[in-house]
Amino acid sequence: MKLFSPIAALITIALSGLGLLDQARALEAPAPRAFQQTIVLLTSLDFQNLKNVNSNAYEYYKDDHVEQDLEADFRASFPPHAYRLIARHKATRLDLAQAVSHPGVVAVIWVSHASGRIAQTQSVGLQAAAQLVDYQGFDVTDVLKTAHPNLRVVGLVACNGDQIVSRLYQDERFKSAHPSLEFINSNSKIEVNLGFSHNLIKVAKAIQKPVSRKGGAGLCPIRKGFPVMVSRTQPKLTKETVVPGATLRTRNESILTLGSNEEPKYFGATPVIAYIPADTCTDANCPAIRKEDLKLVLGSGGNPIMNPTRISLGTLKIVPAWPDATGEWKVFATKTGVPFGVTDNVYRYEGALPTADNAVEFRPFACAEQLPAPDMGY
Repeated sequence: MKLFSPIAALITIALSGLGLLDQARALEAPAPRAFQQTIVLLTSLDFQNLKNVNSNAYEYYKDDHVEQDLEADFRASFPPHAYRLIARHKATRLDLAQAVSHPGVVAVIWVSHASGRIAQTQSVGLQAAAQLVDYQGFDVTDVLKTAHPNLRVVGLVACNGDQIVSRLYQDERFKSAHPSLEFINSNSKIEVNLGFSHNLIKVAKAIQKPVSRKGGAGLCPIRKGFPVMVSRTQPKLTKETVVPGATLRTRNESILTLGSNEEPKYFGATPVIAYIPADTCTDANCPAIRKEDLKLVLGSGGNPIMNPTRISLGTLKIVPAWPDATGEWKVFATKTGVPFGVTDNVYRYEGALPTADNAVEFRPFACAEQLPAPDMGY
């Protein structure tokens, strides 16, 4: 509580003389809300696809008991009085994004097959990079780049997880932003139960290590960016149509993750605000903003050979939210309005370009003092 009397001035002078003024100011500031550190288990297993790959294994895994068994082992591996434990099955891109970006989550364990239904049908040579796929076959690797600085451990229970980690660390921005993030993964093919057990043991040890990390109740980074309002319209659906979760990204960074049509709360029908980073150049003589810098891509992580009649990303309306803006983003499409691209759609800005003065401060991550116990929409 701030003091507004002459006595307050005397107290301030006295504290300054004793070198305790900073401590007094710290006491005046709102205290962060305390909550249990959270560990999240996300399983995204496609048992039906396993039937086509290994019929013997399918007979064991086809029942729901496998997911329940994994969850039981997970809950038995961490003391509930020390951690809040959350488990989610048939996890999606949105589930992973909400888990890794929350300030209260210290560890995420992701369980999936090495490749999804679509990826396993493609010919050798079409796979451009290692993929971490959900149960519908959508690659979610890029979502890990949105991890909060507080996240300490990611356990990947998937075959050849080392290839996923190598792909992530090819991005220098990710490497520099997460110097203390530890990955627990395999470097070969694994069996789900055995691989999961080994992963649990290693994750439990890893989160006990002392670590100096950024974010949360300590530093909460502030950046500068151009605000935009984003909304999403759902297409007309057939029984076969899939409207997946998708991530809106610039050339270098993801700025917003939207849910699938089965996750209506986060689908994007109600406009939400996002920020296009404007502080990627820190030199004294940064070039002027170009339209290329404002290009946005809505990506689902789908495989290029996915059936275009079965997948639709919906239509985004993106408008600038800085003062006196008159432009808008339009999808790169044919003359008849059909977007180019099935699993990724490109949006190009048309209008007057913003200046550095149009950039506003924003927090790319939620801070611990802003959120009590995480629920991540569950």
